[in-house]
Amino acid sequence: MNAIVKILKRAREKVAKGWIQHRGMSPDGEKVCAVMAINMAFTELANAGQINPTRDANGYRTPEMPEAAGEQLMSAINERFPLDKQFTWGSVPFWNDVPGRTQDEVLDTFDHAIKAAEAALPEDLGYDPALGY
Repeated sequence: MNAIVKILKRAREKVAKGWIQHRGMSPDGEKVCAVMAINMAFTELANAGQINPTRDANGYRTPEMPEAAGEQLMSAINERFPLDKQFTWGSVPFWNDVPGRTQDEVLDTFDHAIKAAEAALPEDLGYDPALGY
C-alpha cells in the first residue's frame, strides 16, 4: 500500500470516529475536520515509521505527502461535487464547512479518493523499509 493511500485510510478512520465543521478539532480531540484528519494521519504514520516523509536539507519534514493526499481528496471532491470553481487543497476547509455537509458525505468522498489513489498510484511510491525510502 502506498503512502498516500495509507494517509487517506487513516484520515478516514479519524473522520469516522468523529467529524466537525468550522474548526480543526473539537476541544476534547474526539472530532476532526477533513484537513486535520489528513495532517494527523500523516504525522502518526510518519512517527510510527509506516511512511517516510520527505525531508529538506535541514532535516525538516516537507508538506508534500499530506498535500498529495489532500489533492487526491480534492480530485474526489471535484468529481463528486462539481461546481463552477474547482476546489484546491487549500480550500478543503471551505468544502468541509459548507452548510448542510454531512459526515457521510465526507466519508464517501474519502472512500472515492482512496479507491482512485489505489488505482492511480504505483505501489513503489510507498515507503519500503528494505530500501530506506
